[in-house]
Amino acid sequence: SIFSHSVPPAHPHGMEKLIRDSGLPASIPGNSRKTTPCASDSARRDKESGPDARAFAVLALGALGMAALLSLLPAAGHDQLWFLLIAQRWLHGAQLYGPEIFDANTPAIVWLSAIPVAAARALHLGLPFTAKLLFALLEALIAACSLRIFGRLGSGTGKSERLFLIFSFITLFAVVPARDFGQRDLLTALLCLPYILAAALPLEPGQFALRGSTALLAAIGVCVKPQFALVPLALELYLLAANRLRSLSRRPEPWVLVAAGLLFAGAVRLFVLRYFSLTLPTVFSTYWAIGHLPPLRLPASSANALSSAP
Repeated sequence: SIFSHSVPPAHPHGMEKLIRDSGLPASIPGNSRKTTPCASDSARRDKESGPDARAFAVLALGALGMAALLSLLPAAGHDQLWFLLIAQRWLHGAQLYGPEIFDANTPAIVWLSAIPVAAARALHLGLPFTAKLLFALLEALIAACSLRIFGRLGSGTGKSERLFLIFSFITLFAVVPARDFGQRDLLTALLCLPYILAAALPLEPGQFALRGSTALLAAIGVCVKPQFALVPLALELYLLAANRLRSLSRRPEPWVLVAAGLLFAGAVRLFVLRYFSLTLPTVFSTYWAIGHLPPLRLPASSANALSSAP
């Protein structure tokens, strides 16, 4: 039977000659598993380690040097020193918003300023230096978290892109502030950054811890500067309109923001009741001169006040 006889294997050289004569591309069976690297992968690796990456690395190092000269070495700004002084006196027994200490801001900034005060006392370091050191550490943690979120936004960022983001972060949050390094507005913007980036992530399982922690950081920043609540409010309303109820059922951010805000309001009412009974009425009465003016008349009133000043 013809099925009982085995057919001898064809010689590789003969097969190659037969294929070449027929006009088909030559392929030897033994070499079919060999692969060559993709040209695009090689080009991407060359680009990542090319002059762009080196240039951004130099820029990032230069930005670090400028941050040290403009933000770390000079004396701290008056805003930071004032709240460090308030926190220091509060830890020594002074009453917030009482006869000894009065300020128009929420107690959140005083409670946060107590951290470097306690650390400086425990480590026997200078108070402004400790405060700047802790703020620089916070910026490094926020930068690492933001880069991690950027990596989840797409197929990933290359070396050049990461170095550019690091350079931009150092410039915006360490070089530009100069003596305002650690100031309340900068602190709130820094704490809100990971939350804003995480809001751009697609709704996928396994992100509860990341989203919840970024929302908690943003809530702390809003407690420091309550007017910044417009940022998460606008963002959550946009996401609610875009994703409908899925944004509420699958994202922990709005629930964390609301819960943290209610918890902070309850803590203020429980521990610092004078903020509601004395500070807020005083602040409102201080701005009585502009409280009754419509928004369109504010610039004209300010111009008249400046022109009449000696």
